[in-house]
Amino acid sequence: MTCDTTFQRRLASLRKIAKETEEDEGVEWDTSGAKAFLKDCFEDGVTPLSHRGTLTPLEAAQKNLG
Repeated sequence: MTCDTTFQRRLASLRKIAKETEEDEGVEWDTSGAKAFLKDCFEDGVTPLSHRGTLTPLEAAQKNLG
């Protein structure tokens, strides 16, 4: 598909505006609460590292209580 120069200029302008107005720059993964939560879930067996040996929600709850 061929685009004329007017279209290309408008597209470039819109991309520039979108980039300037972006507010969300993401989350710093190394210090995020989500990473800590997932790590705890893996360590507690709530979230399995593989599909084998998966604890059921009841087993995970009992493990955390016991």
